[in-house]
Amino acid sequence: MSDHKKPSGVTRRTFLRRTGWAAVGLTAIAVVGYPYVGTAMPALPSFSNPQIGDGWAWIQMLPDGRIRFYCPRMEMGQGANLGLAQIVAEELNVGQNDIECLLPDTSQTAVFKATVGSESIVKFFQPVSLAAARLREELRLRAARQARVKLAEVKDRDGGFILPGGVNITYGDLVQKTAIVLPEPSSDSAMPMQYALRDAQALQTIGQRWRHPDLHGIVTGTQVYSRDVVVPDMVYGRVMRPPKIGARIVKIDTSRAEPLPDLIKIVEDKAQNFIGFVCDNPFILDEVAEAIEVTWHSNEDVFPADRETAEMLRETNAFPHVVASNGEAVDESGEGEISVSGAYFTPPAAHTAMEPRAGVVSVSNGKAEVWCGSQDSFFVQQRVAKAIGFKNDAVNVHSLRMGGGFGGRLACWASEDAAVLSNAVQRPVRVQWSREDEQQHNYFQPPFSHFIDARVDSAGIITRWNHDCVSAPIITGPFSFMGMPLADTVTSVVDWIGPDKGTMRGIVSPYAMPNHRIRFAPARTGIPVGAFRGLGAAP
Repeated sequence: MSDHKKPSGVTRRTFLRRTGWAAVGLTAIAVVGYPYVGTAMPALPSFSNPQIGDGWAWIQMLPDGRIRFYCPRMEMGQGANLGLAQIVAEELNVGQNDIECLLPDTSQTAVFKATVGSESIVKFFQPVSLAAARLREELRLRAARQARVKLAEVKDRDGGFILPGGVNITYGDLVQKTAIVLPEPSSDSAMPMQYALRDAQALQTIGQRWRHPDLHGIVTGTQVYSRDVVVPDMVYGRVMRPPKIGARIVKIDTSRAEPLPDLIKIVEDKAQNFIGFVCDNPFILDEVAEAIEVTWHSNEDVFPADRETAEMLRETNAFPHVVASNGEAVDESGEGEISVSGAYFTPPAAHTAMEPRAGVVSVSNGKAEVWCGSQDSFFVQQRVAKAIGFKNDAVNVHSLRMGGGFGGRLACWASEDAAVLSNAVQRPVRVQWSREDEQQHNYFQPPFSHFIDARVDSAGIITRWNHDCVSAPIITGPFSFMGMPLADTVTSVVDWIGPDKGTMRGIVSPYAMPNHRIRFAPARTGIPVGAFRGLGAAP
């Protein structure tokens, strides 16, 4: 579910402009839509799987024969963009140096699925492979027409084709000086052969040891992350966040901060629970923060569901969801069987990515440019737009590599903070989170409680498997950004429908067991929880 209208089309000129073309080259384009510009729905991550036709707009042939690939996956160290680029290279018979792999801005492609779940290759292989293969065959057709030969007589070669008589023709020779947009093929069009699906020994690029294009920058310290972005006239901001979950601003005293040098503006909005400031000098941010006195009101401390809560649920047999069941899982032990029981508990876990998040936002003339790293740049686009009251298409997010994600980089609150401050001063603002901010204000992996009763026969075969699990839905993580009351409401709906698939990931054992029962009970944590890169519900 996402805050976007159904694809409504995009003009040829708009598409070429948004992808940085100077009216030259060749590309394939489906009928794609860009973010819907206004809705009362809350901002949500993009969770729709890619369709086959989506790939047409991700690959372009440049006039010099090189390929530009707008990779629909965000990079955080997993190397998915390198793997997808190898698929493009395989289909088009080119090498790594012939591909320009880019992280697209939100203005350059239609919405694509958030980079989550270790599924980039599985979900995006087909759209990318077929788009590149179709582009190859379109170029083959052009070569045949240009040389006035039969299509079957045009043979493959690296970066082009071989014509009858041994004449070589490159992709660059086939791309005209005016941009060509290929329409999406009809549903009855024949699918081209996918070279990426050939036997392993026939593959030329897939599986090869390509050097990641970011490697040199990472090793030498020149790789640009969100905290490294510098734009003209940029200033520095910070937002003072509540010391406890759910705390509200009661009183703000800025009298000691106002005389400080390099302070540009203090931005207050008690109704939105917001207090932030902007400075010319980043080294004065701590001093200003200490000088601003904020009185907060909070209810009693909230604690996540602990093992006592889980044990009470088990004692009362309060498990509304049976995830899997077969045979007589509750029978007494048989002759020669050994019974084994165990209880396993994991507390809430912080993501602790190597790179604390940061965002640079420039708001001017009713437009916002955002630079940040996120697992879903379109989610950031929506969130920033709502934070400053803009339409989605007035916000453009420039995607940057992340220093780790682990499921905790869907949102970029630093960008939202920077947007509010930039809108107040009409200058570019950078907001950098600290390590403490990451630990305290990001969402967490929910706590898990596992109770397992198993029996093994004399041959070592598991004959009984009772597994009870208590945890919280991670699918409600996006709603945690909007406050715990809304998150709890959505959690109740999810609980009624069934156990959250994300929380339950891995709970069903791959082993053949004649008698088993797996149950799940939802818990309320009192803290924001969400996806976490790990083994799911496996104890």
